[in-house]
Amino acid sequence: MKIAFYIENGNIKSVDLRVPELGNPGIGGTEFNFVTLSLELHKQFDFLDITVFAQSTQQLPMSLKVKKANHCIEAVEHAIALGCEFFVWRPTVRDDAEVLIKKINSYPIKFIIWAHNTPKLEFIQALAKADNVRRFIPVGEWQLRAIKNQDIQHKLTRIHNGFHHKAYTGRVDKDPNLVVYTGSLIATKGFGLLAQVWPKVLEKCPNAELVVVGSGQLYNRNAKLGPWGIAGEAFEQDHIIPYLSDEQGNVIPSVTFKGVMGIEKIALLKRAICGVVNPTGKGENCPGSAIEFLAAGTAVVSAENEGMLDVVDDGISGLLGNGADELATNICCMLVHPDYAKTLGDNGPEIIRQRFDYELICDEWIRLFAEEQSHSSYDDRYFLPLPKSELQCDVAIRRAVRTLPKAEQFALYANVTRLNAGRFPLTLQHNEDHWQVSANDTSFSFPLGIPSVKLLMCSFGYDDWLYRKYTLPGFVEPNGSDTVLDCGTFAGGFAYAVARLGCKVICVEPDAQNCHFIKQNLAHFDHVYIEQAGLHDHIGAMDMNCVDNPVEHSFLIPDSGNLLGKKSIPVFTLDAITENYGLQRIDFAKIEAEGVEWEIIKGMQKYLIPKLAIDCSPERDGESPMAEIKAELIALGYQTVSRGWILFAKLNRIMSLI
Repeated sequence: MKIAFYIENGNIKSVDLRVPELGNPGIGGTEFNFVTLSLELHKQFDFLDITVFAQSTQQLPMSLKVKKANHCIEAVEHAIALGCEFFVWRPTVRDDAEVLIKKINSYPIKFIIWAHNTPKLEFIQALAKADNVRRFIPVGEWQLRAIKNQDIQHKLTRIHNGFHHKAYTGRVDKDPNLVVYTGSLIATKGFGLLAQVWPKVLEKCPNAELVVVGSGQLYNRNAKLGPWGIAGEAFEQDHIIPYLSDEQGNVIPSVTFKGVMGIEKIALLKRAICGVVNPTGKGENCPGSAIEFLAAGTAVVSAENEGMLDVVDDGISGLLGNGADELATNICCMLVHPDYAKTLGDNGPEIIRQRFDYELICDEWIRLFAEEQSHSSYDDRYFLPLPKSELQCDVAIRRAVRTLPKAEQFALYANVTRLNAGRFPLTLQHNEDHWQVSANDTSFSFPLGIPSVKLLMCSFGYDDWLYRKYTLPGFVEPNGSDTVLDCGTFAGGFAYAVARLGCKVICVEPDAQNCHFIKQNLAHFDHVYIEQAGLHDHIGAMDMNCVDNPVEHSFLIPDSGNLLGKKSIPVFTLDAITENYGLQRIDFAKIEAEGVEWEIIKGMQKYLIPKLAIDCSPERDGESPMAEIKAELIALGYQTVSRGWILFAKLNRIMSLI
């Protein structure tokens, strides 16, 4: 999968971004996040081919593939020439961005709009109409809600910005008098309001100190500054100097301006009793400075407004208010009650890990790319090559005929398959105990109670359909030398696909009738083994609930079909299956177990399977076990990617725990 990112860094080309894991070196959050996300995706997922286009190629991470592009149009054209499938871009107010938006539909590439700042309405409307603008990514819930009613709502996917929190771990003693502001010293970042209330803070807390980290040059190192050298001349003269100068026109003793700081500011953030971030909250979608303070274990004071609400929990990790009076009151509260401020600050690091950790954020991006790639074209490798409207029509047809006898339903459906040139015409034979379904010179025998959706699969090649479902090319897929375990084999479609590759296949299926058809369907393969049993977290026997739908038998309460009774079934663990077959390891496992997938994964302790495809459909009282399984696998050293309800996992190193 080839992905291009475009970074506008011409105004910060001298800033060292080679090791962004150490912290923001003193630039805007947008530019910093473009570097960190592209780097993290590159590090975590080796099947991605990422190219970063930038106005300056210097001072960027050495491991990234970086190419020069003076503007976004040049970057898009280079990305297309390289064969990139996706172009991740933030529209700005620059002329080149406006030109690109006007003719965006003419470019043969999928655009992912990463909206760190919400574009103006006319841009949003144009992006909504462009077919090749696949997603519009707000970075916070507030931003998502603010544009949800626009024409672009069908393309919206909220993904928070990621954050490297490890550089901020470790505690230092708090200075009960120290307040730190971080951010750009421009009107839209609210420092003027803090300057206005600081004299009021000193009236109640005369020992308070304010350290200001930031400058009018944060976003542009070439910006012209005023007489104090900290902000633009008009902003200094009108909003800073009147409140923070003494009688001689110098900065008052309680305030220190540090200018732009790099990673050395982290120690200062940790030492502060509270951090102030954009006291107005206006224009904030995912405020990086607030995230930094919380990661450093420092409570935040800001406004109860916009994206600040996505990061700071009022009364839990900071204090949020409205207007000058509440800002002064909340800062004084932190200074007067330092133990309370420390308690709020102590809650910050865990909040940041849960919301902004790059493991989580990268997984959301990978899911987005996989979903968009799967919708790409008629010959797609992942899902069925059928337009959504045609699939809806197919579902409607099957529902319309479901009251008819099964033989009539299937005969009518077979005729439908002959009307679509992209499908294999079905030939059906109704026998005493099974259906014989033939398509494209391949036949499968199914038990009589099969649901009609199996015919849809067969009309695209039953084995090919299941292979697409349970593989993610470039990340998790079997090769011909692998030993593959197929848990929940049913009639053997996936097993057939991987056996055809030359894989040794172990089919684990608890139902005797289904095992009979597996044996029949895969009879001509001599490297397929059938285990009539179930998998769980222990070795023994369990009662299986049997229903009249042969794909729904389960150790849990079945979510479909009429209950026929219970049957005692032998169960094994993944480790036991590995040992029983005398294997050093199983290379690939497809697991579909009607809701007990988590228990099966917990039965993998001694022999870790390098490649996993796990169906995490919501079959545990309507709940999916995906979150629990994912956490378990990450703890064992796996990378994970989800696509729909399928969780793919790849072990970072092939290993066997003895």
